[in-house]
Amino acid sequence: MIDFDIDFCPHCGTEINYAANSCPECEGILPEDASFCPYCGVEVEDVLYCDECHEVINAEDIEKYNQLSDKERATLHEEYLRKKAEQEAEHETLVKQLNEERKKNDAEAAINKAKDDAEINELADYIKSQIPFDCKLKISLSFTSVEIEAKNMGYSIYVRFYKEERERVLANFIKALITIHEVSYK
Repeated sequence: MIDFDIDFCPHCGTEINYAANSCPECEGILPEDASFCPYCGVEVEDVLYCDECHEVINAEDIEKYNQLSDKERATLHEEYLRKKAEQEAEHETLVKQLNEERKKNDAEAAINKAKDDAEINELADYIKSQIPFDCKLKISLSFTSVEIEAKNMGYSIYVRFYKEERERVLANFIKALITIHEVSYK
């Protein structure tokens, strides 16, 4: 790379790091005095690439930059620093908002899980109170449906129903469970 007489990118005002200049095509770090990028093979002779704004800095840009007064160069750099500080502040605000949203979602999920657990326990207690024998119950809930599986040594019975059908289906499930138990243990 040719050592141009600039300290800051003429596009965004960021400080130019000649040692860490990267390829304008693949953004790979270029060795000093590279004519071709060792990663993608693009010709990079006499090309400078800003790592911050990703703009290619050509000879015309360098010439315009070199014609700026020290005050204009400082203004360009200060504008870059101001924009960067704004971006960092926006990023911090976004991260804070996302963290707050995550906490809110986690709290809602915990509340929903507690409600689901309470409903499952209520269903299990109700079924056990209606049958005169022990069986293992596996109950799961989805947004719209309930699944219940009852297992005993000799049988397994399964039902899946919409939550709004709970009373009707649950009564029939308990009747079927009692009947199957009686038939299995006669």
